[in-house]
Amino acid sequence: SNLLGLGITLCMLAQCQRPSQGEQLYLATCNACHMEDGNGLVDLIPAFQPEGFETNRKKLICTVVLGINDANTGYFMPRYNTLNDADLANVLNYIRSLKAESSPAFTDKEIESARQDCR
Repeated sequence: SNLLGLGITLCMLAQCQRPSQGEQLYLATCNACHMEDGNGLVDLIPAFQPEGFETNRKKLICTVVLGINDANTGYFMPRYNTLNDADLANVLNYIRSLKAESSPAFTDKEIESARQDCR
């Protein structure tokens, strides 16, 4: 009981936070390949690039939805088309916080609109 109280007090002092929903999704679906910091694995899995969050947002959304199977580069990523718009926005916003924090946040509406154009 005293240890639990001490743990809670220490956590409060350190301003412990529960992982965000986006972080939880990232850790469950992306972390194994893209790594905790989003830098990927050299020559196997590319790092997230800030440009994807700034100028190629629709392409980034479609890449997550459709996946990648590129025979030229050998890159493969499964499709995550089962993520709903809110979950996809949350995970992309978590990645954005790692790589392109100054870019605008993704919204459910943006995801919904881009998803309709993914082919």
